[in-house]
Order: sequence, then structure tokens, then C-alpha cells
Amino acid sequence: MLKHFIDSNSKLYKFSSYLMDLFTLNLLFLLTSLPIITIGSSTLALYRVTMKMAEGKLNFPTKTYFLEFKDNFIRGNTIGLILILYGSLLVVAIRLLQILPIISFIIVGIGILIALITFVVFCLFIFPYTARYENSLFGSFRVVLQVSSLNPKITLGLLIFLIAMVAIISLDSFWLIFVSFFFFMVGFATVSLGISHIALKLFTPYE
Repeated sequence: MLKHFIDSNSKLYKFSSYLMDLFTLNLLFLLTSLPIITIGSSTLALYRVTMKMAEGKLNFPTKTYFLEFKDNFIRGNTIGLILILYGSLLVVAIRLLQILPIISFIIVGIGILIALITFVVFCLFIFPYTARYENSLFGSFRVVLQVSSLNPKITLGLLIFLIAMVAIISLDSFWLIFVSFFFFMVGFATVSLGISHIALKLFTPYE
């Protein structure tokens, strides 16, 4: 067993090294997100690294993360601020929805639902898209929306998965603790890597 751990060509060694990279990236993401206002740049830096991992082009994740965090500080935080403002407006709109008369409630409710789905799509794909492609902010959001609408199976699959996860966590405290522990250890980096793989399949055909 020890031989497999020290043999750099063994599957166990490669898996352990991969897991350690995810743990390190997750820790760096959490630390650089602590000021809260830097969460946008932290997320973009994380996706810049996991995109390279998904393509098999990464050798030094820790060094790469710090370089990407520095180089994408303004752009990442700008995207993060846009998403926070968008999400805040949605929360206000949902709270005001209950005071509307029934007809307006239905019409406005449908509009809010569409806006909410759009918001989730942006949260899922705007960072991986920006991590791989050079585009204006408006152009990036537009392309993400267009490509996700052209691939409804992938988009709906992710939305259903997210809804299921939220439902499971809400109904059972054990899963809440388990998921919280998972994200604290390797979750953010693992999810970022998974979405990076999906984003590559999503955007590559349109290059």
C-alpha cells in the first residue's frame, strides 16, 4: 500500500495529489473570500485555475491561483457586484410580490421566475465563461444567456440538481451538516471543477 502512495505513476498517488490540489484551492478560495467584497475576484480566480485543470494544462495550482486573483481582481469583483445587485433586486421584488392583487401577482410572478432562472444561469456560467474567453461584461452576460438557452438539457439538468440539493438540505439537518463540511473541505473547488468541465462542453462548439 505504501508503495502506491510514493509511486508517482500509481493511480492512488495521482488521486491523492488531485485531492490535495482541490483541498488547497478550496482553502485559498475561502481565505481570499473572507473580506466578502473580494468574493467575485476569488471566484473568477478559482475558475481560471479549474478551467486549466479541466483542460489538463495546470501544473502549479497555488501559484496560478494567486496570479489569477491579482490579474482578475477588478473584473471578478465587478461581476460579483453585478450579481449581488441583481440578486438583491430579486429579493426585493419577491417580497413586494405578496402585496400585489391576484392578477398582477401572477403576471409579475412569472416575470420574477424568469428573472430568477436567468440569475441562476448567470451564477453558474458567467465565471467559467469569463475565465476562458475575452469579452466585454455585457457581451459575456449575453453570450452566457444565449448559449444556455441553446442547450436546455444541460441548463435544466443543473437547475433541477440545484433545486433537489436545496430541498434535501432544507428537509434534513444531517445533510445540511454533511454538505457544509464538504464545502468547507473541498466543495467549492470540486463544484468549480465540475462546472468547468460542463462549461467546456457548453461553450467549445461555439468557438
